[in-house]
Parts: sequence; C-alpha cells; structure tokens
Amino acid sequence: MKVLLLEFASFSGKYPSLLPEGFALLRTMALQFEEAGFKPLSLLHPRLRWLEGFLPGEVDRSLPSPLPEAALVIAPPRELVELTDRLERKGVRVLGTGREGAERAGDKWLTYLALRGEVNLPPSRLAPPGSGKWLVKPRWGAGGEGIRFGRRRRRGEFFQRYVEGIHASCCLLAGKKITFLSLNRQVLSLGRSIRYLGSDVPLHLPPPLFRKCRELAERGARVLGARGLCGADLVVGKEPYFIELNPRPTTSFLALARILKGNLAEMLVEGRGKTGLRGEACVRILEAPPLPPEGAVGMEELEGLLTPPVDTGEGRRMVVVGWGKKREEALRKIEETEARVRERSGV
Repeated sequence: MKVLLLEFASFSGKYPSLLPEGFALLRTMALQFEEAGFKPLSLLHPRLRWLEGFLPGEVDRSLPSPLPEAALVIAPPRELVELTDRLERKGVRVLGTGREGAERAGDKWLTYLALRGEVNLPPSRLAPPGSGKWLVKPRWGAGGEGIRFGRRRRRGEFFQRYVEGIHASCCLLAGKKITFLSLNRQVLSLGRSIRYLGSDVPLHLPPPLFRKCRELAERGARVLGARGLCGADLVVGKEPYFIELNPRPTTSFLALARILKGNLAEMLVEGRGKTGLRGEACVRILEAPPLPPEGAVGMEELEGLLTPPVDTGEGRRMVVVGWGKKREEALRKIEETEARVRERSGV
C-alpha cells in the first residue's frame, strides 16, 4: 500500500522555524513505513529539493492524482485541520485524528473547556489574571512558539497558570483503545519565552507517579477523541497536570522510534505491534554550522543525523538523535554526531 506523507513545513516551504523537527519527522516516518513493507510517498517543496537524498521511497513536489489510499499528516494545528478535512472529503484514509478531533485538540482553549472537570488541569482563563505566575499561550500554537510569561494577551491567546515540575510528555497510539508507548522528559529553555530543545525517552519516575501520568494522558486523549500517533504534554510535580494534546506524531517520537520494540507505521496502519523499549534515546535540536561547499551530500550517512543544517530564518538548526543502553550513551552519540557535522563544515 502506498502512503502519502504530508509534513507541512517540508512540502509548503512555510514555517521555516518548524522545518528542522518537521523534516526529521518526515524522514523518520518514511523509514518506518518502508521498513514495514509500505510504499512511502513524501512531498518536498522545490526549494528543499536538496534534501531528497535523505528520504527513502518516492518523493514528489505536489499532490499526485489519483491520491494514495492512505495519508499521514504532520502539520501545525490549523493546517492539520484543513488538510485532514480535505483528504477525508476525497475518501483518503487519514492515519490520525479526524477533523473534529484535530480542531478540538488544536485550539488549546477548546482543549481546556473539553477537559475541565475530566482531568487534572492548570487553571486557564481569558480575563487578565491576578496574582501568581502565568503563561500567555496562543490558542492555535505549535512547537512552543509564542508561549511566554506575562499578564497581557493579544487576540487569539489565553492565560494558563504556570505549574512547577518536570516538563514531560507521553507518546500514545490512540484507536478503539489507547496504547501507551512511552513517558518522556522534555528539554526546555525557560527564559522570558519557552523554547523546546528536545526530549529524553524514557522519563524515570516512582511507579505510583508513573501510573498517574499514564492514566492522565490516556484519559485526556480518550476524552478528546484522539486517533493515531499523538503526544500528550504533562507537567509532573507531586501530581501530574495535563497541559495539551498534539494529535499527530511529536518530536519525542524521533527518539522513541530508535528504541521501540515495534514499528510505528505497522502500529498506525494495522493497530498492532510490539510495545516496550530496548534502551534509552535522546533527541536534540541543535544550533548548526553552515553547510560545506558540497552541500549535504553524504550527510545522510551520518548515524543519528535526522535533519542536516537548515535555515530557520533565525539561524541554522539540525536535529540529532542518539540511543543506547543508558541516557549517557545516547547523549554521547549526539555529541559525536554533532562533532562530525562540524568537522565536515570546517568549523
């Protein structure tokens, strides 16, 4: 079966700040589909044609006619809703949350209203807050962009009380039942604004607290009507808080794919596959050197390099994953890969 892979930053040429993670997800899922015996068809914007050598399977510039039987969409919230709706109307099997569920999870204020009273949530409001530490969040935000500390909001934003604790996430496979895949630690830079830097898989917690995180993530995904691969963001203090649901594969899946006993594509299409982890993995979004004169030729062979140095409009970034028996081994592999990239670039 041929599967269309639509990663928005890669095929549209828009949102360059999301390209490092987006292309890494496109490449990882294309590899997963190929390994499972499916035929991946990835779309790339003409300006990004130089990345074609990093992708297995077929690569095209525009939507084919006729459309493949199935499609996986990875996109910011608004675009995810629009593309899912468009494909469903054309009879394509979308391997993920349907249009209504994508809209409910994409609008973070609607998420809060849907989950209020159902799961443990930080207080959120539209009116200016009083005392305490508050975040200003875009209702339709993606990749942590636009999240900041403050007490003034613009149209299309809301306030959420900041909760102290470990920033975590859960990777889930949602269908008739919710299959828990991993609990992860999110690596963030907490300045005036919040910047996502990567994830460590798994996050080790005492068993009772781990169970609470798992149950919270599963219940939130169930109430929101999630389908397919998705990620639930949590903050874990004495008790876990549900923050939001990403109704699509998230960056943590880049690390998970390296150590999961099963195949993500097989799980997604057929609803079956081995769970459980073999080791630990880390993924990092790193500042990157300029490409060497020969470009990215040969870089696809560098172990752990998912996205080579790309321009984000705010500097160059690359995405690197490492894995091993322990977190320390995974981080060491990331350092080694980063060093090889810099060596090729002459930095």
